[in-house]
Amino acid sequence: MQDAAGAIYVSKFFDQASKSMTLHMIDDLRAAFHEMLVENNWMDESTKKTAFEKIQEMLSLIAYPPFILDSKELDNRYNNFTVKETDSYSQMVEKISRFDVEFTFKRLLEPVDRSEYNFNVAVVNAYYSLDSNTI
Repeated sequence: MQDAAGAIYVSKFFDQASKSMTLHMIDDLRAAFHEMLVENNWMDESTKKTAFEKIQEMLSLIAYPPFILDSKELDNRYNNFTVKETDSYSQMVEKISRFDVEFTFKRLLEPVDRSEYNFNVAVVNAYYSLDSNTI
């Protein structure tokens, strides 16, 4: 359910100019890393080549995934989820938990998508993931 809540958060508190500025900062980081590699004198050429390739392959997962602003796609994502007015709080929590677990298990059958955002968009954080080569 974090994508639905994230869509509300993004529409109220995050503008495209901020995302563009952040993407520009990431480009600057890449350029600085590239320059550091060029000036590096302790790496052999094979290792440098691999590092340059890694820079090129690094994904930028910034702010929010594009689909989060597409209400049709969000509706499709949650079309199997329902709660009733008569559901108690604990029933709603159980339904949300079950929905999230089923969604996760379905993803196990699909190829890994490195461009998938695995974080809540309302969390403000900056990090580099070594495993997926994403920032």
